[in-house]
Amino acid sequence: MSPKERAPEVRPTRRQAHRWQKEQRRQRIAIVAGIAALLIIVSIPLYGFVATFILPPKKVIARVNDTTFTTGYLVRLLRMQQKGAEATGQNLDLGSMPFQLVNVLTENELIRQASPRYNISVSDEEIQAEVRIRIMGKPKEGDSTPPEQLDRDFKERYRQYLNQIQLPEQEHRRIVRWDLSREKLRELLGQEVPTVLPHIRLYSMTLPDQQKVDEVQRKLKQGFTFQQLAKDFSTLPSAQQGGDQGWMPKGILDTQLEEKLFKLKKGELTEPIAKPEAGFDLYYVEDVAEARPVEDKHRESLKTNALQEWVNQERSKNRVEFSFDSDTYAWVVKQLKISESRRAQPPQS
Repeated sequence: MSPKERAPEVRPTRRQAHRWQKEQRRQRIAIVAGIAALLIIVSIPLYGFVATFILPPKKVIARVNDTTFTTGYLVRLLRMQQKGAEATGQNLDLGSMPFQLVNVLTENELIRQASPRYNISVSDEEIQAEVRIRIMGKPKEGDSTPPEQLDRDFKERYRQYLNQIQLPEQEHRRIVRWDLSREKLRELLGQEVPTVLPHIRLYSMTLPDQQKVDEVQRKLKQGFTFQQLAKDFSTLPSAQQGGDQGWMPKGILDTQLEEKLFKLKKGELTEPIAKPEAGFDLYYVEDVAEARPVEDKHRESLKTNALQEWVNQERSKNRVEFSFDSDTYAWVVKQLKISESRRAQPPQS
């Protein structure tokens, strides 16, 4: 057949063309549906992975102005607390510690942001000295260990410690800086704590139920002393000392309780005060002093109270937000228990 002699072109009929187009559409729809189904199949485990391992650690649980803290960071800090508890033979209280630590994070950040106003700064040398004390303890008097050996021991122990708590050195030093800044502000505010305050000589007892309360009150009317009855009935550790709490300065007790106690005169006692958990408290004021020097142990408590009052005021002046719900708490506890179980497993040979 010559090039000029070609077979006649066969054109599809209109019905055939329509059928082919319809078939092509079916194929395209089937392909698109297959791809969509494949994406759904792939996305299910991917979403589970993201929802389980990526999103929870990145969830913001606290904010102080422009600074945020995530659940992942909280878990790392709690692991550090776990390690510290294990070192002292104790168990970390997972019922309260996560919530306490979230609160401490916001307080420390408030202090950090306010430090320039009070000319508070922490040098790298101060951080290094504090880290060394935490890892090695305070130097023992008369220790003849060469400084080079002490340095090597410190570096090795610190490396092991950071590995165990799974916290980068930079983050650990950040925590130490927070702690030192907090203590410096506490001391600064403590300078305003009076050295002389009104005091009461206080005795107390805790009774388990109303029946014991009635019995103690009956014996008090019969002439028994508060101290005698505290020894016989109180469930407090101070029972052996007759419930003696010593001289208590104004400003150290719970505000509501303090208002009641400092209204009492010498030789008076409170009505039974129901405890939130169970039982009743009774307080007896043996003596009153309008002006008495504050003991060192109470002065330290008053410094801490002054710092807490400052924190409460700063909360109202700054943007402080929390987002730590029950689901987040459950996830955090699960991660800690996983870490604990891994450490408990014996090493494989």
